[in-house]
Amino acid sequence: MRDDTPVTLRRARADDAPQAGPLVFEAAPILFSLLFGPRETEAVRALTHLFQLGGNPFGWEQAWVAVQGEAVVGVMIAATVEARRRGGRRMWWLLPRVRGVGAMLRRLPEALAMMRGYASPPAEAFYVGILAVAEDCRGQGIGSRLLEAAAAQAIQERCALTTLHVEMDHEDALRFYRRAGFREAARHLAAPRLARQGIAGFVTMERLTTLPQLDESVFALD
Repeated sequence: MRDDTPVTLRRARADDAPQAGPLVFEAAPILFSLLFGPRETEAVRALTHLFQLGGNPFGWEQAWVAVQGEAVVGVMIAATVEARRRGGRRMWWLLPRVRGVGAMLRRLPEALAMMRGYASPPAEAFYVGILAVAEDCRGQGIGSRLLEAAAAQAIQERCALTTLHVEMDHEDALRFYRRAGFREAARHLAAPRLARQGIAGFVTMERLTTLPQLDESVFALD
């Protein structure tokens, strides 16, 4: 149990990587083990490295963190679809450096199966790729506040739609996003290669961009 120190939100920095990387992994442990593993330590190391390097869909420039004292207790990675596509193209160049050519090629079939597992979001959308809160800090509204940061950024970027994907069997996550105003837009069964590893499929969820009432005394993006 963490102390009663207030939780504040801010844009991430590269030096948040040692704490943010493991939280990113917890957002989808089976999937990230398939993509960057197979061992958990390998996947966490890769995600931490990608977060610190930046310039990719897991990079710190696209992230917000929730901080309690000196601890990062929540992380969200979100950006415009176009920005994430640019980062995705660069990640193909970064992965050999992060995981090695041999390891990358061994995980390539899983990566391609995942990419075919759901429809790409529209180019004009704002996309929430990762939202994770430390287990002992859940239930405090941290995830909702991170989504407020996404709403504010989506408005700045003039994106009319915010979208994300949730693993089909993550009922807690599905309920959370429904309460936050997201609606289910589509369901996509996982490719057999992923299904054999425990990935049932993905749900596309979307919400028209709105800006909730924010308490400026505890919420700051800068």
